[in-house]
Amino acid sequence: MHHIEDGTYNELWIPSGETTPQPQVIDGTKKLGLTYYTLPRTDIPHYYPYASNYYPYDTRSYGLVFQLFETELYYSYRRKDAQNVTAFYKEDLEDGTVINAVDPVTISGAGKHGLPYTTEAKTIPNLELQTPLPTNKEGEFDDSPHEVFYHYKRKDAADITVRHLENGTSQVITEAPDQVFSGAGKLGRSYTMAYRTDLDNWTCVYGTPAGYTGTWGP
Repeated sequence: MHHIEDGTYNELWIPSGETTPQPQVIDGTKKLGLTYYTLPRTDIPHYYPYASNYYPYDTRSYGLVFQLFETELYYSYRRKDAQNVTAFYKEDLEDGTVINAVDPVTISGAGKHGLPYTTEAKTIPNLELQTPLPTNKEGEFDDSPHEVFYHYKRKDAADITVRHLENGTSQVITEAPDQVFSGAGKLGRSYTMAYRTDLDNWTCVYGTPAGYTGTWGP
């Protein structure tokens, strides 16, 4: 009897004590004319019985008679479905919050039980991949869903300096020294700078200079 993968002639059954798949042989010594009954095997890892050459799309048991010539029987099997593998791409924020950097990627486990899977990190603008990488980024499809988490942190941007000047001059107001806003971990984020309203004896005459709003750059 041949136990083969559906659509191929690849043998699947490995007898006890052997290391390579091979047909299952039923010894016919002194059995001429006797009836024997066959069943598909249920002990082939990752596969389930699907059909036979006598009963397409069926795996029923049936009897055959030992004859003078060799009889060949084919049972075909299909690989079982496994659970899906999902890769998540997370941005770690400064306050400890974790958010999705991009949409997760799901790899279907349909018909893949026992096969290897591989996930990959993504190149995401303005973010830097963190190490170590997840230990389960590669593995094997099985009966459990696998979730793989890649973590990223936002890259540093250049600092932004805000200056408060006396109108018509380049003179910094004494009560309002330059303000430096750190760009650490802010590359690609938007910003809006505001003029000060807490300065005695001063009022802002132009509160929307070029660059007062924009995106943190390198």
